[in-house]
Amino acid sequence: DADASQEAVDNAAYAVLDELFKMAKKADISSLESLIDAAKDLLDGNYTSDSLADLKDAIGAAEAVVADQNRGDSDISDAYANLIDAIIGLQMKGNKAALRAMLVKANEVLADADAYVASTIEGLADVTAAAQAVYDDDDALQSEVNEAVKTLTLKVADARLLGDVDGDGKVTTADSAAVLRSAAELESLSSEAAASADVNGDGAADTSDAVLILQYAAEKVQAF
Repeated sequence: DADASQEAVDNAAYAVLDELFKMAKKADISSLESLIDAAKDLLDGNYTSDSLADLKDAIGAAEAVVADQNRGDSDISDAYANLIDAIIGLQMKGNKAALRAMLVKANEVLADADAYVASTIEGLADVTAAAQAVYDDDDALQSEVNEAVKTLTLKVADARLLGDVDGDGKVTTADSAAVLRSAAELESLSSEAAASADVNGDGAADTSDAVLILQYAAEKVQAF
């Protein structure tokens, strides 16, 4: 099923492994050798180093049983069961594509920090550093990657450009108009909008800010 979810794939795999585990006590040398061959095929998979090390150990122990001419039935069944346990214990490394994209965005914001309302990017550097540590961890699990993506995405989403009064992610003439309406007491600005509107940093969102925003939107000035 090309559309099968990862959960469905995992459940199917575990169901097969559970049945194989039940066969451990009946395992003979031939079935142990077959399982060793199957386990070796998994060594090239995208699994964490610790779980791969456990599998390699189990394979080595099973091969020692195969080579031991004095082995007993219990040795075979134990090696078989331990190999199944190691296969079940394999942990996939996380897919980091989304995390990589969010790190790029976060670093873009940090590189242009002066263009943002300071309070909205407070702590972003720390969150980015934590996310980078997960990205750099070759053994990071998908759950860890997902959590890093979520945390970083929410933090980046808080970042607000100076002059972006309406919060649409751009500085346009509409933002200047919003400040003018506020200055004329035709509408009020939220605390977030007011902080974004105060582009000259004098603590007030007024007509002087509206003029600067209009100039920026018209590319008459490059920064506030």
